[in-house]
Amino acid sequence: MVCARPDPTPRPGGLSFDFTKSAQAVGVAPNTLRNFYQVLEETYVGLRIPAFGQSRKRILQAPRFLIFDLGVRHILADLPLSDTLLKLDPGHIFEQWVLIELYYRCRYHGRGYRLSTWQTTTGAEVDAIVETPDEVIPVEVKWTETPSPRHAQHIERFIALHGHLAKRGYVVCRCPTRQKLTQHVIAVPWNRF
Repeated sequence: MVCARPDPTPRPGGLSFDFTKSAQAVGVAPNTLRNFYQVLEETYVGLRIPAFGQSRKRILQAPRFLIFDLGVRHILADLPLSDTLLKLDPGHIFEQWVLIELYYRCRYHGRGYRLSTWQTTTGAEVDAIVETPDEVIPVEVKWTETPSPRHAQHIERFIALHGHLAKRGYVVCRCPTRQKLTQHVIAVPWNRF
């Protein structure tokens, strides 16, 4: 990135951060860092993915922050423009690509569609929560060609906690065809999601 990372331990595919801790780590005022990210959002370079708002206790409320385009992200992070990048970190790059796609799909559909993320203090995490006027759909992103029920465990936990809102979920991955993983979760190929 152009400035120091917002958090000493950025989340894969996007950044989940606490402005105060991050500002202390890089030696700037929290408002300075907050303003920097606000400018990135206002110029549509950065995308803030908020925490899911329907949750109860023990949920982390930190948003994720994405750069609007993977190529721009790599340039800002001074990453090499070569095939080696995909070999070094395919899962995180794939996750960010899917999140960017979902973000813009929600924007395209307009009012009533929203993208958020969900993570508990105990480590359960769902990469994306797609909120529609009719339902809430948890989505997990995995760089695998052979998804298994364990890839759906956090989605199932989310559905168990929010059964009045969510009835189904998806794992977006590199599998060749749709596959039922659990009672509520289907794995879908990345090029058909």
